[in-house]
Amino acid sequence: MAHGTPLLLLHGFGASSAIWRPTVAALADRRCVAFDWPGFGARGGEPPCLDLAGFAAEALRQADAHGLARFDALGHSMAGFVVQELLRTHPQRVRRAVLYGAGLRIDPRRRFEPAERTIARLREDGVASCVRRVTATWFARGEDDPRHAACVEDGARMSEQAGSAAIEAMQRADFTGRLDGVTARVLVVLGEHDHSHPPDAALALRQTIPGASLCVLPGCGHAAHLEREDWFNAVVADFLDQP
Repeated sequence: MAHGTPLLLLHGFGASSAIWRPTVAALADRRCVAFDWPGFGARGGEPPCLDLAGFAAEALRQADAHGLARFDALGHSMAGFVVQELLRTHPQRVRRAVLYGAGLRIDPRRRFEPAERTIARLREDGVASCVRRVTATWFARGEDDPRHAACVEDGARMSEQAGSAAIEAMQRADFTGRLDGVTARVLVVLGEHDHSHPPDAALALRQTIPGASLCVLPGCGHAAHLEREDWFNAVVADFLDQP
């Protein structure tokens, strides 16, 4: 029987709700709700969200559709920005938040490549090629990681329009100095080899949010929940279960 506050799981660029299957299985003692953003996964043919407010509104629509008046939220990568927006604009809805592989903004000095380059490669090379290249940067072992192929197959269901719109929306996001009023408990978690939001960016995020905690998982990249499922799931479960 499910216990505790329901958990809303939000995926990032080049992915879908399928990326959360190991996490949902490990957290089977609580109610987990994972969904695809419009233009991603099973919803690849739908018009995408065009800005951060649109992504936040879609997250709330999904929560409402599942009867979640109040929930915990876990946002990966670009969805970390969505969770930050929810913490800022709808604090009454979020009890606890996990910002995973996230930062205050996209910093071209820290990211594996400028966001504009990712958009250009998406349009020039196509979705499948772009996803293959980008998801390789998620893993400490790159394309040699045995989980990479499944991520490529899953991410290829994203539409080009949705991918471009998502990056453009997140490129405009900047929560610097905008989270000091957050009252929810927050955990920032990432792999030590994350090339999208490296540890110093995660530290800056943690320092901005009152009372936030930081966990860096050794030997992992931007897909720590797949690279070391045991560590990631234990950390998340412990955080959500704390009194």
